[in-house]
Amino acid sequence: MSQRGRLIVLFIVVLLVLTAGGCRRGADSLDPAPGPVTPEVGETEPLRVPDAERGEWGHYALARMPEMPPCFRVAGWLDGECLVGLSRDRVTVYNPFTRYTATVGETAWNVWPAPDGHRVAYNNEKGIYVVDVDTGTNTLVVRNAPGETSGPADFIWAPDGRRFLFSYAYEWDSGFFIHEFARDLTLELGTGMESYFLKQAVAWPDPAMILFTVRAAVTKDGTMEYGEGYRADFAVYNTADDSFKRITDLEDGRFITYEGPAPAGRFAYLIRDREGRAAETGLIDLNGVMLNRRTVDYSISGLVASKTGGTTFYLQDVKRDGPGGITRLLIEHDGALLPVVEISHDAAFVQYRRSDDGRKLAFTFSSPMSRDGTDNGCFGYLLLDRSR
Repeated sequence: MSQRGRLIVLFIVVLLVLTAGGCRRGADSLDPAPGPVTPEVGETEPLRVPDAERGEWGHYALARMPEMPPCFRVAGWLDGECLVGLSRDRVTVYNPFTRYTATVGETAWNVWPAPDGHRVAYNNEKGIYVVDVDTGTNTLVVRNAPGETSGPADFIWAPDGRRFLFSYAYEWDSGFFIHEFARDLTLELGTGMESYFLKQAVAWPDPAMILFTVRAAVTKDGTMEYGEGYRADFAVYNTADDSFKRITDLEDGRFITYEGPAPAGRFAYLIRDREGRAAETGLIDLNGVMLNRRTVDYSISGLVASKTGGTTFYLQDVKRDGPGGITRLLIEHDGALLPVVEISHDAAFVQYRRSDDGRKLAFTFSSPMSRDGTDNGCFGYLLLDRSR
């Protein structure tokens, strides 16, 4: 090959490196020091770090997302840097480290990033689309069935990204379907379970196992119920043999929820009572084996776990007299739960998304307090773990 030919090839290679995965290019520009974010002059932050707990920050750093897309609601991470979510009603890719932003697809109601970090599913009145965020290729994969009054919901990617699950909600239950890309085929799952209803798919942690929550329509003494159910259990659908079985057997008045992945194929759970007060948390596997079981303060409203381990964040909603409720993000320290962040001023639409490595927590919300203290505002922050 001539020298001119080699130069052309080298130029093409460099161009491909620079343009591939546009969200990933550029050097990091967001590198906050450990500690809380400091409001700029003339700004008001709808978020603060309790003064009494500043000494517990240690290796954590909190940073505002710079030049965040308008009204951005985070849906997940594409990789270690890039977020994807909704900016108003459009699928938007955003890198808070380099400020890169791109919009793909059509009008969207919900967004679900694929495990491969290159594709995103979203839905609207037409059905479910899958768009490649690198090339912009946009495909209507599942078209809404004629007569469907609700859009597809409960969307979950399979771990290998070759299939996905979705549902249609009916009066007392839902129909669940799996779409396979290789065969361009959609199959309905057999999720019938006597005396259980209001089923919801919550996770697909194993290629053959899909995790559901199911609600009992009958108490253990046989009394019937047609409201929200007497208890909630976990159930697993096995795609290898099409079986659908419960893996827990809670007492009446106990309701279990999925709270995120954990190491070794387990996941975090939270058990609440009939009034919605937290009672127990721990880890559970797909056989229903529980460990690290412990009671938890009744005011805890949720958890943010990580499949790589490390810190588990606890969420706590605090009501106050008058306006200005608080949502607290807490960590466990020496056996006690300590608040590291307080989101104030009646925040709404709060979304928390943990990166796969567990080191970054992105959260977005809207608040009636804007940065200049006047109009409604949309806010986004990153909580970074500097110890890992």
